[in-house]
Amino acid sequence: DDSAFNRRTLGDLLAAIPGVEVVGKAADGDEALRLAIQLEPNLASAHNSLGIVYAQSGQMDKATASFERALAISPRSG
Repeated sequence: DDSAFNRRTLGDLLAAIPGVEVVGKAADGDEALRLAIQLEPNLASAHNSLGIVYAQSGQMDKATASFERALAISPRSG
């Protein structure tokens, strides 16, 4: 769910866990994936998820690029 309340609540819950540091907040799920990739560029699952988001919105060139990046990072994930 992309509601502001849920994002804020989840951020607060995560921040309360010892050893967990909230390093950013996103306006929506798409932005969260892009931020995750900025922080951890070799996170194949984030590239794959972003590819799904792009495909669902008809951005097939971006979807293909995201899927290819995910496979380059983790060839067994396909």
